[in-house]
Amino acid sequence: MTEVNHIGITVGDLDAAVTLYKSVFDLEVLAKPQAATLETPAGDRRRDVFGPRWGGMRIAHLATKGGRIGIELFEFIEPATVALRPILSIGGAAFLISASPSMT
Repeated sequence: MTEVNHIGITVGDLDAAVTLYKSVFDLEVLAKPQAATLETPAGDRRRDVFGPRWGGMRIAHLATKGGRIGIELFEFIEPATVALRPILSIGGAAFLISASPSMT
């Protein structure tokens, strides 16, 4: 059976998302929100993943209890994330479709 190692999720407000995911999904914070740019470690690798227009983001790392599945939350700064529309609302938590302008 294949296991999930980690999931990446783009958010519009990283600090609010960390609070939400901690409380709703009972996740542990492994790395607090921090800036990631071309000048920070793994900047070149991130540009390879996100495309040549990628210039920076804020990122936080969370995980399920026991660290079995990691959650990476991304708030893109350049180009910025744009929330398009809610697709699902459950008990006051809304799930949105978000997009960054084409980074390629």
